[in-house]
Amino acid sequence: MRKYSVLLLVVLSAVGLTLAFPTPNLEPLAWVALIPFFIALYRCHKFRCALGAGYLFGLIHWGWTTSWIGATVVRWAGGSVGWFAWVGLTLIESWWYALFAVLAWWMIRRASPSLQPLGVAAIWVSVEWLRGLGDLSMPWALIGYTQFRLLPVIQMANLLGVYGVSFLIVYFNASVARWLQICADGGRELYRREARTLLPTAILIALALIYGWVQLSRSVQGERMAVAVMQPNIHSERHWVPNPPRDLSLFKRMMDGVVGNPVWRNASNRLVIWPESIAPGDAINDYDLRSYYTDMSYRDKMWQVVGTEYEDDQGRPYNSAALFSPQGTLAARYDKNWLVPFGEWIPWRKQLAPFGSTFHFFSVDDVAGHDNTPVAANPAKLCILICYETAFPELSRDRVAMGANLLVSITNDSWAGRSKVQWQHAAMGVFRAVETGRWFAASSTTGVTFLSDPRGRVTSLPRYEVGSLVREVTLPSGETPYVRWGKWEPYLFILIAIVCLGVVRGESAKNAATRT
Repeated sequence: MRKYSVLLLVVLSAVGLTLAFPTPNLEPLAWVALIPFFIALYRCHKFRCALGAGYLFGLIHWGWTTSWIGATVVRWAGGSVGWFAWVGLTLIESWWYALFAVLAWWMIRRASPSLQPLGVAAIWVSVEWLRGLGDLSMPWALIGYTQFRLLPVIQMANLLGVYGVSFLIVYFNASVARWLQICADGGRELYRREARTLLPTAILIALALIYGWVQLSRSVQGERMAVAVMQPNIHSERHWVPNPPRDLSLFKRMMDGVVGNPVWRNASNRLVIWPESIAPGDAINDYDLRSYYTDMSYRDKMWQVVGTEYEDDQGRPYNSAALFSPQGTLAARYDKNWLVPFGEWIPWRKQLAPFGSTFHFFSVDDVAGHDNTPVAANPAKLCILICYETAFPELSRDRVAMGANLLVSITNDSWAGRSKVQWQHAAMGVFRAVETGRWFAASSTTGVTFLSDPRGRVTSLPRYEVGSLVREVTLPSGETPYVRWGKWEPYLFILIAIVCLGVVRGESAKNAATRT
């Protein structure tokens, strides 16, 4: 019977947490969704029970949250075989949740009862951080992202990043779970007496909200610039055939609409942002295509960021962004640093060669760029993030530390079709804005195309429609605490977990845990 109760609790938690993510954006569920999961870990007497509970949680939560991966591979491979890639990735990524479960189970059995919630939350955040390391990393669906629309809650990200928000959510869940578990066999009188154990998490939440309201009341100062983010609503297909006349004609019509905008007309500094890979060819090496963009920039006296393919003089391909100046020149080029495994390069290409024709592996891997320097578009200094790079907080944090005053994201999420990936991706961009205290300008082929101010207030275009969004943004200077010290934050949470494990529970607490 105990086995089935653990199973039910894990399933309930996994479903609840998944529903908190975009979409359907039931963000309050994140604050209670993990309670059944943690109670299940209290009920596990053996290592393998905790391992299985964590792995099952990962299978349901990760698999459901990232089902768009299957849709993406299906569109590329041209058949249902693409779903096997999603299943395989889910089987792999679920081990992270199993790792958390066994570490949390060990924390529950070893640590002082008063420190268990703190230690469990620190372990959760540490595992989230580990998921973002290495070339094959996948830092998707961090629990803090569920709160991207709750602005008072997420302002603390400029202190501790998205991991700080994750920590607060998990700490609350773990505190309530411990309270319920201790009181389960103790009668009604214990509920009142042990309620004081919820006080630390209540105080932290109150402090976070007060800090959030104060931050939201503060204005952001700096030079001003008119920014236009463009959404051409061009869908990607594997058998895509370039049609430059059609695409360039669409771009001109869209630009004509921007030029007529009063905000744009009255601005002395202007920047237009086009999505990832939107240029119908190599806008750097193709003279005619390059001339199209330089002429447009010169005519309208604006800077332009254009997503383009690029091939160097050795024939190596890059996923790049070209910056064109108001003087009608190619001012800079940014090459994507963090490439998508299996999307832009194939790990273990030789070993996986037998599956190449089934999944239509591209013949040549993209090459990763290595320049992190902000791109100058006077008065803006741009931190350009291409698609997947938005998922890595350290990229925007480090570039803002080097002087970037505007975050620019160009992406093509149309490969996933009409799925929830767009808003999951956008939620990350909102956090990058709050973490760094900078505006975030996101241009996507089919959406979500949006602008977020440094407090996370979002203005977006409807998805799957042609459109443009023009706003005047500020270009602040200075650094948030997260920009200054954020690289040390993960080690802080690891230290908290170690300290909590070091404070061994007393004999009476151990006996109480045995009874439950």
